[in-house]
Amino acid sequence: MFIVWYRIRYDVQLTDHLLPYSVWRAASVLFFLYLLVVITAIDIELRIIPNTIIIVGIVGGVFFNIITQEISWLSLVLGGGIGMGFLLFTAGFGKLLFHKESIGFGDIKLGFLLGIFLGAHTIVVCLFAAFILALIIGGGSKVLSGGKLVGEIPFAPYLALGAVISILWGSTLENMYRALVGL
Repeated sequence: MFIVWYRIRYDVQLTDHLLPYSVWRAASVLFFLYLLVVITAIDIELRIIPNTIIIVGIVGGVFFNIITQEISWLSLVLGGGIGMGFLLFTAGFGKLLFHKESIGFGDIKLGFLLGIFLGAHTIVVCLFAAFILALIIGGGSKVLSGGKLVGEIPFAPYLALGAVISILWGSTLENMYRALVGL
């Protein structure tokens, strides 16, 4: 109703930005963070990531990217592919190495969702941070428990924390890495 009134009153097209870019960007980040909190809580409690939340997140990520044009469409598609592909490769490698499932398919789908929101460059930072955090915290819990790994460790919280790190410091970490390797 508001959109119709606004269009009539100010004679703008429905595709025009009705709100400033910063408001849409803030809404996008808040939506993304909300998804991460919900996914983390469900994965910790039930050890699953529901498809409905993944689908809502992907649709939301595409919607917000249409409005904000924050990342290019190529980066959006590549980010989703990198996130899903790397976690799929890791799951396959873990299956060969440990002869059991190491990463669930919900985490793989979450990698696609993260790539949609973060783009091709930032998803790499997210995945790196997530694996380092899982190694430190998971390894720390193994040391504290006397060398035994206590049950399954849900990976979505680490992916979510990696996503937050990449949002806050992704470009800084990427620049530090490039300087370190001379790129």
